[in-house]
Amino acid sequence: MKPAHVLVTASFSLALSLAALGCSKGSGAGSAGASTDPNAPKGGSCTQSNVGLCTEYSDNPGGIAEGACTSLLKGTYSKGSCSRDNTIGSCKSKDEVNYYYFGSESGPWTEDAADECKTIHEGTFTPTPGAAELAKQKALPTPDHILASCVADATSCEDHYGDPIKLGLSKSMCEAPSQWNDGKACPTDGLVGTCLSNGTAHRYYAAYLKKNGVSLSDLASQCSSTGMLYSHFYPVPGAATPPPVVAAHKGGGKKGK
Repeated sequence: MKPAHVLVTASFSLALSLAALGCSKGSGAGSAGASTDPNAPKGGSCTQSNVGLCTEYSDNPGGIAEGACTSLLKGTYSKGSCSRDNTIGSCKSKDEVNYYYFGSESGPWTEDAADECKTIHEGTFTPTPGAAELAKQKALPTPDHILASCVADATSCEDHYGDPIKLGLSKSMCEAPSQWNDGKACPTDGLVGTCLSNGTAHRYYAAYLKKNGVSLSDLASQCSSTGMLYSHFYPVPGAATPPPVVAAHKGGGKKGK
């Protein structure tokens, strides 16, 4: 992954924290109407379905929380509380703002969500009991969650999902001869593994292994050193992989005794 993409991912998480900070210290009436939810936070909540995150604001002065949710974060604002169903954990920030993670771009694994909570929100993370393994199984985005793809060639492709705000930058980084496809996922024929990193699913095919003379283990190691926020490698079970390439001696002749 290119560093600029990682920085944008972090910047939007930071923007969310700043918006929440502004709402945690304000006072005054927000938008008209009140929630009948007895557990509703004073400032309402913002659900970012694509990102897999819901934020509960401690206040909504002048409607700033609602505006940040709908305009900046492209989320759905509610005067009620966040759903607790299917969470992988929650984060209580130092500014008394609550975040609920559902295992998508913001933190696909429980440990990813815990790391974001500590690093971005400076908060305390509480994992949902028994959710860790299921989160790992559900982390790979399904085709209906793919926003766009960048097809490099027959060897690799990138599926972009999560925060739609990042698509503009991702598209600009999909340089020719690579092809950008809105609303279309990468092909699955010949797929041998996926590196999940910061809202992008990097797809690798058997042709990549053959062309570069690498193994699935090499791909896994490459993946682990890719992301600044998180990176996880998922090999395709039973995928047909080419035999390892044995490098020939330079010079073309046999070594003498």
